[in-house]
Amino acid sequence: MKVGNTLKETILLNYDQEELFSKYMGIAVSEISSCVLDRAYKVNNPLRIDKQPSLGFYYDRNGKLKCWDYAVPLYRFDIFDLVGYIIRKDVNNASGFISVCRTILKGSTFNISKKEILKSSANNVYKVILPMYRDWYKSDVKYWKEHGVNIKHAINRYTSPITHAYINSKAVYLNDSISKYCYFLGMHNGVALYKLYGVGEDIRFITNNKFKIEAPHELYKANTLIITKARKDKLAIESNIADGYIVKYVDKGKNLYDSEYCITNLSGESIRLSSSFVNTLRKNYKKIVLNLDFDLTGIITGMYHKLKFDLDTVYLGNDTDILIDLSDSDIHIAIKQLEKGTDKTVSVDSIDNYIALHPGNYSSKDVSAYIKANGKEKGKQLIERLF
Repeated sequence: MKVGNTLKETILLNYDQEELFSKYMGIAVSEISSCVLDRAYKVNNPLRIDKQPSLGFYYDRNGKLKCWDYAVPLYRFDIFDLVGYIIRKDVNNASGFISVCRTILKGSTFNISKKEILKSSANNVYKVILPMYRDWYKSDVKYWKEHGVNIKHAINRYTSPITHAYINSKAVYLNDSISKYCYFLGMHNGVALYKLYGVGEDIRFITNNKFKIEAPHELYKANTLIITKARKDKLAIESNIADGYIVKYVDKGKNLYDSEYCITNLSGESIRLSSSFVNTLRKNYKKIVLNLDFDLTGIITGMYHKLKFDLDTVYLGNDTDILIDLSDSDIHIAIKQLEKGTDKTVSVDSIDNYIALHPGNYSSKDVSAYIKANGKEKGKQLIERLF
């Protein structure tokens, strides 16, 4: 690699700008080249609903490639502006620009093929989501801290507070009385993937992610893979496990490859991983465990992965008092249990015994209500029928 005087210069010296735009926008290089050769040639802008092709490309007098949306001025970028827009970093300040350059320079650190990732997708129809961002408030910092998440790490993992969002150009508002956040989950076929998260009595999730795990590009080879059930839990575990080394590495842009832990999360707690995907994961991790809520959905999901793949699930707590989820516990105690759980798990094989011996210890309304209404044997039969 040729090294320039700056990160920006190094990128422009070593990377084909048309290929970079193709990577981040999902537009074929040949289409971008056609736009450059013929300024009248336009393509559809994948960052918005663009029924009439309005996006062109040209090189400025300094040799920098730019995209130019003739209909919507918001979408007029060089490659650094584009990546900054996608990962929500301000390229006009030093730290934001460095983050953008690191994103461009950072290569793939995990060898799941694109084919395997696509197999984990439910379908290839994607909504276009455009979040409307706001500043971080003290109440936001307090909320994430209470849930064990390092606020700087949340930002580095592209978590942002929002007021509302546009979905396929239509404004969508979550309940005005609740705090709202947005996770950026990467790009697929030129579409930015997001998950909108509302915190409050009416918890709502809106996403255009179709993968069975969220942000698969954040996977890297490690000794142990922990698959939890939500991105908030992933951030909490990353913030605290093994003295928070993941936070330090991500913040400094250091390579996590071959470290002790990798944390990822299912896109929903009822998700079932495919055999081919689990086989690919096993090539990259010595140990794989799930961390799920101790409710009916978590039990069934854990049971499925135990019976089909012999994967254990760590339910936080002990044999007399199992907690529902990560947020029910002191985060430091929970993390210590999770670290121990990667060596000795609370296996789903024991779930029936837990229910039989300690029916009063569970506050989960769906488990306790079902067992109370139908009895332990029928509860067991229900789980068995699902497989």
